[in-house]
Amino acid sequence: TNIVLIGMPSAGKTTIGRQLAGQLSRPFFDTDEQIAARYGKKPAQLICERGEAFFRVAEEEVVASLSAETGAVIACGGGTVLKEENVRRLKQNGRLFWLDRPFSLLSPSPDTPLTDTQEKMRICYTERLPLFQKACDKRIDASGSLRDTLDLIRKDVACETRH
Repeated sequence: TNIVLIGMPSAGKTTIGRQLAGQLSRPFFDTDEQIAARYGKKPAQLICERGEAFFRVAEEEVVASLSAETGAVIACGGGTVLKEENVRRLKQNGRLFWLDRPFSLLSPSPDTPLTDTQEKMRICYTERLPLFQKACDKRIDASGSLRDTLDLIRKDVACETRH
């Protein structure tokens, strides 16, 4: 079963995903990195040049491809949950962990044009919160340290493999 990380931009999905994959000796994939490799441009560039709708189609293609993987750790872009089809595909062969980082700890970034200001981040947070709640198989409190968050996921994965 894939371990799929969902959550807001700056929640730590890529950082935690890389660490987790290394610790569990699993392959690691990041949807934004896969999009960049496929299109030769970072997601921010694609959104600015071609629009969010184009980016979401690219994201859907990458999710369709990655959802066929087995035993991987997959870090999803913050907006992956906006399309129900993405969630359905990821759940076919994966367990979705929502890295629930409180809004006060999220950081706007110029690398994420849809959440590059505090106001845009707040709007996205409000819009996506119910989608993360609905999509996740397990909510992970990501308000603590990187180690704490990793421990919570590893503990849950260990319990799942024993059952």
